[in-house]
Amino acid sequence: LISTSLMDHAGYTLMQRGGTSIITSPCGVEIARIPLSDGLYRIAMPGGDLAAPAVAAVASKPDLAVSIDDLHRRLGHVGVEACREAVRRGMVAGIRLTNPRAAATLCIECQRAKPSEAPFPKESTTPCATVYGGRVHSNVWGQAPVHSIGGREYMLTFTDE
Repeated sequence: LISTSLMDHAGYTLMQRGGTSIITSPCGVEIARIPLSDGLYRIAMPGGDLAAPAVAAVASKPDLAVSIDDLHRRLGHVGVEACREAVRRGMVAGIRLTNPRAAATLCIECQRAKPSEAPFPKESTTPCATVYGGRVHSNVWGQAPVHSIGGREYMLTFTDE
């Protein structure tokens, strides 16, 4: 796995064209040509060797130490326990947790993304109307895939309890 942002920060260039990813060093030397395979640019060659020794030098940086909160954000707000499990099983290459048992703090972005209202109830909790026209429900349906004879695309319904 390559961090393109770290490569960019270190001055490397990554160009993808015609099913090949080309990595160029800061001094302009091409250090790797990585072919597209099954929708991914795979660095590992048969036998497990890296595409080029220069790529190995870039990839051999020590593990990045991050907090569980930082990892949660870096992985796109995946659940905290799933993040811990991914690190524990070695599914996240190049990452180690600074304190694997630390409690996660409240993630504001995750709180904002959660629904703020309860879902629409499956059964009514209000008593039914007792007089004709006491409570009328309406609904608009459409856009219909096929127009009516009159060319209409929507339907409006009214239901009296």
